Amino acid sequence: MAMDGGVIRADELLARCLDEVWWQEWLAAQEGAAVESGGSALSLHETDFVEVVEGMLAWLLHPGNRQASGRVVTELHLWGLLFRRWGRERLRRLLADPRQVPQALQLSRAWRNWCRRQFFLRQRTDWFREWRDLYPGPTLLARPGLLTGDGRPLAVRGRWQTLRRHPSHGLEVVGVTTGAVAAGEPGQRTLLSLALHARLLRTLDPETPLIGTIEEYGPELSVTGYSEAELVTLFEARIAPQVAAMAGESIVAAEARSSP
Repeated sequence: MAMDGGVIRADELLARCLDEVWWQEWLAAQEGAAVESGGSALSLHETDFVEVVEGMLAWLLHPGNRQASGRVVTELHLWGLLFRRWGRERLRRLLADPRQVPQALQLSRAWRNWCRRQFFLRQRTDWFREWRDLYPGPTLLARPGLLTGDGRPLAVRGRWQTLRRHPSHGLEVVGVTTGAVAAGEPGQRTLLSLALHARLLRTLDPETPLIGTIEEYGPELSVTGYSEAELVTLFEARIAPQVAAMAGESIVAAEARSSP
């Protein structure tokens, strides 16, 4: 059961906000079943990209790596760390199959562009002293976010989107993608995730200005920004109805458990 005692899993909520194919694939994955469909799930290329980027950020922000991360002062140094710690084995796996060579090249280029982007962001941030000045997420997002469905508070658990400080707009909820998904509009899922996490962030910090950004690391970097008003509109139209429905399901399940 996805909800127990007023808890929503973020990945299930997002799957339900997309089309029926995404929803059925999510259910099948929870049962450990093989999914045979038109390919709307994230590709291995996309998964590798996101997992490595998240691993690199986690390393940069870990308190135990504060001195080591402080010595990462060039784009080339960051790229070398990413490649040695996470990227090399994944690229080696792809290159073992000649048919995957183009994907390996695209993946390597995407990671290198991500490293370049981090130093652009670092240079635009006047107050930068350490990487946590740019990415405050581990501190601000320590508590679970809350939504309300049918007048009932619901905690949301699951992996948070990246949170960044913006020099002009306060906080920036960031989604990264390569666009390497055959179907299912990956941009739509990423945008819905921004809307969800922007709402969750508002329950933790109701005052700081907020925007959303999708960074697509395809052949060229594409950056698309969204105002908080746009994210609120999307949340109310696509996510809020599902929150209410899941709250109702939770109440029914609780009543069933309590009945003799």
